[in-house]
Amino acid sequence: MDNVAIIGAGLAGLTAAAELVAAGREVTVFEKSRGTGGRLATRRGEPGPFDHGAPRAHGGADFDAAMSVIGAVRSGDGWAGTPGMSGLVKPLERGVEIRRGVRIVALEERSGWRLHDTEGETHGPFAAVIVAIPAPQAADLVPEADLSGVMMIPQWTLMAAWEDAVAPRAVAPFETVEGRDGRVVAHAGPDWSAANLERGADEVARDLVAALRAGSDLPPPVHAAAHRWRHARTATALGRPVLAVSETCLLGGDWTLGPQAGHALKSGRALARACLGNGDGLS
Repeated sequence: MDNVAIIGAGLAGLTAAAELVAAGREVTVFEKSRGTGGRLATRRGEPGPFDHGAPRAHGGADFDAAMSVIGAVRSGDGWAGTPGMSGLVKPLERGVEIRRGVRIVALEERSGWRLHDTEGETHGPFAAVIVAIPAPQAADLVPEADLSGVMMIPQWTLMAAWEDAVAPRAVAPFETVEGRDGRVVAHAGPDWSAANLERGADEVARDLVAALRAGSDLPPPVHAAAHRWRHARTATALGRPVLAVSETCLLGGDWTLGPQAGHALKSGRALARACLGNGDGLS
């Protein structure tokens, strides 16, 4: 397999891409967002950067070793990137062609794999395709893949900024609250997020700010925005690191093994091995 298309520039997709490039393969990554990293994302705006995805990255011994190699920073019981969480995936992008802002909506196997995007453009042909996006999106893109047993849960995230440093508490409905230099990222719990999933972002931001300020002397923020992660975390995993629909169509991501970044890393490595013809990647 000389040229490989990878859909999704999260940790799993970029890990697979980096290992395939190191093995001499030509790789093109398609990412619907403008940034990379998936849940290891950093959003930049006028108030400054917000690590609005996972507040820490966790994994086992192999993951810890990988984070040490790229110069990640130990933070509590996990790892943080520099200058933000997206710094954990930036080293994986070297030598990889990444097409940002391209949403792939259909795959066609015809003398290789052809990828069709929302703008009506066709990309390819590619000898193989790796789909490394959240399981519900992967199931839509590859209907023959049986992902019925995989469950992912949503999360609303508040990004707020104050003129001065603040230290709000992690009260209901928040799961975690992280603050730095007047910027706060507060993740709502899964039950509240699911119950409010289809509400507008402005309404959700207003209610989450009110919850954050309740019972305290915290002033109104100078900036507030909410981001909806429809598929934030894996609740029920597939149970193996790769789902092979065929020898040339492979699916993976953290949802194959569990909710941690280390699971995404393991799946990404297994995707690369399977793509290179090493059957060990499938178990």
